[in-house]
Amino acid sequence: IRTPGIADMVINAGAGVDTVYSDNSGLVAGDAAGNRNVWLVSTAASTLPDLAGAIHANATQFLFNGTVRVTYASQLGVSGGLTNAAAAALTNGFESAAIAIPTGTNNAMTQFHLNQAIKKAINEDAVLSKLLIAQDGPNNALRITSLIDGANVTTGLIINVAAAAPAGGSADETAMVTAYRAFFGDSNQTVAQANAAVAATVADLVARPGMVAVAAGGTEIFGTNSVNDRDNSIDLGAGDDVLTLSSSATANEVIRIVGDDIGKDTLVNFAADTAANSGDRLNFNAHLTGTATNTNAANAAVAGNTIANNILITLGTENADSVNLLNGEVFTATQTFAGLNAANFLASVNTTNRVAYANIADADATAKNAAGAFANGTLVGTTYNSIYMVENAGNLGEYKVFKMTSTVTNAVVADFTGAVLLGTLDFGNSLGAGFTAANSLVA
Repeated sequence: IRTPGIADMVINAGAGVDTVYSDNSGLVAGDAAGNRNVWLVSTAASTLPDLAGAIHANATQFLFNGTVRVTYASQLGVSGGLTNAAAAALTNGFESAAIAIPTGTNNAMTQFHLNQAIKKAINEDAVLSKLLIAQDGPNNALRITSLIDGANVTTGLIINVAAAAPAGGSADETAMVTAYRAFFGDSNQTVAQANAAVAATVADLVARPGMVAVAAGGTEIFGTNSVNDRDNSIDLGAGDDVLTLSSSATANEVIRIVGDDIGKDTLVNFAADTAANSGDRLNFNAHLTGTATNTNAANAAVAGNTIANNILITLGTENADSVNLLNGEVFTATQTFAGLNAANFLASVNTTNRVAYANIADADATAKNAAGAFANGTLVGTTYNSIYMVENAGNLGEYKVFKMTSTVTNAVVADFTGAVLLGTLDFGNSLGAGFTAANSLVA
């Protein structure tokens, strides 16, 4: 779905796997080919479009258990942009899985083999393939072109290589040293020498042009941000969707969270600005439907409105119709972020018959059971909902979103009476200080 231009759109993606470009109209000055952002890998100093491969491109090296991971972070310079810093895997940006680097006979590899893994990491990734495309150049050079606009910089793309040493005495270790002896042509080579050869290969690969930090030796083209003033309202619906928000500094877009099964949605270019009525916002009003009769004089003028209009957000403190962030939750090998669901989250935060999950504490979410216990007035009826967003410390910016139901007549103060996992939202980095009631949520 593409909605370029200056009009404010209401976008309803519907069910299914969708990709939405809500603006994407930034330009690149001086690039006749119309490219937005280009990064070059393993190139000699050259000028686009006339590329030359680097002199090391055909060197043969030994690699065992090698993997590559690509991370992209849009660094637009827009106030509040969550991924404005340099790309860093699982910390800032959107990353691929660790992709195995193929090798030839006796685990020999060249830049050609590395390029195949990089292309797979980008072109076959459910998210990165909507943002980038990797294409072969001459003599094993590689060209990575952005599919979205924005004033990116060199460190917006990072390519890491790793190789885990096999466990001592394992079949993998035997396979590695056997392959290295054949590669080196010497049956006396040891495990230590094989491991050293792998480490040397990894060190060489990450130092090549376009790899870990700086694309030295090549030429990059970087785009410009959109100048459109976009105030789109977007409902991605069900399914695992990718949304690229406008790169414009004046865009204030709203993502509406409507259904009970939104899937896993990736939100690129989300800006949680520190200024009120600026940046992008989330709208949970389809789930936060409680009303109050206000006993608080400060809220008397809005009596009868949804509580979300009175006290919109309370970070870390339960309140009716609040949105609560649990940032940096640490999970374990057996109690993983992937395994977190409505049942075990509810069991971990409730007091009665509590069953802990990872490091989620009972105190992280505490329900209220008295109708007049809210700063924003007395609840109408006996139930209310609140939203809890639980972040994965192993991949910052990835949140599971839960709708929690509370009953004010419940005998146990701390217990919720129900939980629904709405889905997952990935922002590329943590929602920090800029994510507040006035700035980041819709009343």
